[in-house]
This record gives sequence, C-alpha cells and structure tokens, in this order.
Amino acid sequence: MENYKDKNDVFFNRLSLGIVSFQNEELLKLNRENFGYKALIFSKELGIENVNVDLLLGIPGQNLATLKNSLDIVSAFDNVKSVSVYPLEASFVLPDEMVLEFMTYSREYLSKKGYIRYEIANYAKDGYLCKHNLKYWRYMNFLSFGPSASSKIGNHRFKRLSNLEAYLNKHFLLEEDIRLTEKEIFFEKIMMGLRIMEGIKISQLEQEFDKKIIDRCLSVIKKFDELVKIKGDVFFLTEKGILFMNNLLV
Repeated sequence: MENYKDKNDVFFNRLSLGIVSFQNEELLKLNRENFGYKALIFSKELGIENVNVDLLLGIPGQNLATLKNSLDIVSAFDNVKSVSVYPLEASFVLPDEMVLEFMTYSREYLSKKGYIRYEIANYAKDGYLCKHNLKYWRYMNFLSFGPSASSKIGNHRFKRLSNLEAYLNKHFLLEEDIRLTEKEIFFEKIMMGLRIMEGIKISQLEQEFDKKIIDRCLSVIKKFDELVKIKGDVFFLTEKGILFMNNLLV
C-alpha cells in the first residue's frame, strides 16, 4: 500500500481491513496489534473511498461500551462503506446470550448509520454490497484462476494446483475435481442461501430439485421455527437462527 500513488493505476475497487477491535485490552487477548485507526487514516490519505472493516464479537472482556466505541470509530470514517461483524469462534468465547445481544446491538447501531444488512454478518451502504460474496451466497457459477483457485460450474467443482511452480508449468491440471450429486448441491444451496437476508425462494428450489427433497427440508424447518421462518415463498434465518446457523445445518 505504501507504493499506492494513483488509484487509477491499480486493479482493485475495495479495501478490506481485518481490524477486529479498536480496544487494546481485547486485542491483547487475541495477540493482535492495534493498527485499526492508523489503517483507516492511511486509507483516507490514499483516497480509497470503498473500505470494508471486519470486527469480532464475543472477545473476552468485551462489553456494549467497548463495542460501541469500536463502532463509533468505524462510522466516523465516510469511506467505510461496509462493515463485517462476526462472532468469535474459540473455546473461551462469551456466553451465547451475550453474543446475541452484541449482534442485535450492532445491527441496530449500523442501521441507524445507514448501513443495510444484506448478509448475516455483513452490512453496507446502499450501492456497496459486495458482489463477489453475493455470487457465492446465491450459489452462482464462478471461475477462478491462480494457484489454489476454486471454481464451480453447474455440478462441477474444481481446484487448481496449489504449488506456484507446478501451476505455472501445468496450469491446466487440477488438484481437486468433484462432480456434486443433487443432494450435495441442494445442501450447499441451502447452506449458502441462508447466509443472505433475502432468504431462499421455495419456488426457485421447485424448479431445480425433486419435490421429495424439498418437502423433507421444509418439514425440518417447521420443527425449528425459532431459528428459521417461512414467510410466503421465502424462508430465512431468525436472529437466533443466525447465531446457531452451523449447528442448524448439521
């Protein structure tokens, strides 16, 4: 980034910063340095107008006051167009009830600041939703290039060689080459689709999959109405469902 001179000479339009927190005490417990504020100042000086900031919830010692302080700093920078707020996954995390409270607080805070929640952990200003991520969550096809790059075309998922030298010499070879079954595609589509707030359209599933597998899925969903809601043609996660998403999908 120190060599960044003219934004017209580079091939990116979004900078993502894994800041985690702006609180020294919280960062020390994660063995992280407090570089967040300097990084945001630097991004402004460089004229970068589309910045994403990652924050973590459930850090030991975190409370609503420290969370608010971190969110205050983020929202003070007008070039921060999107914010990702993730629960910390570790053995020493705070109780689920507290993490849920932090998630709710973050949602309400960011909403007041003009950020739209479009994915369970991602918020963005209007016009700045991450198209890259949405392609995954909507289970669209994508083609990638470079070492370790993964792609998905229809039921075909493949990964290119991880070793750089091998990739340069034989870039057409694959390290993984998988043909997905209908059941695997259905599960992945549900798993990805539940991550976005727009949810999953039942009518769209009916166009792509056997009725039996859809009916089985809906019958399971109805048993967990505190976690997943069906509204008309769409089903989506509740706030509580978002917290327990991984357990629900297993």
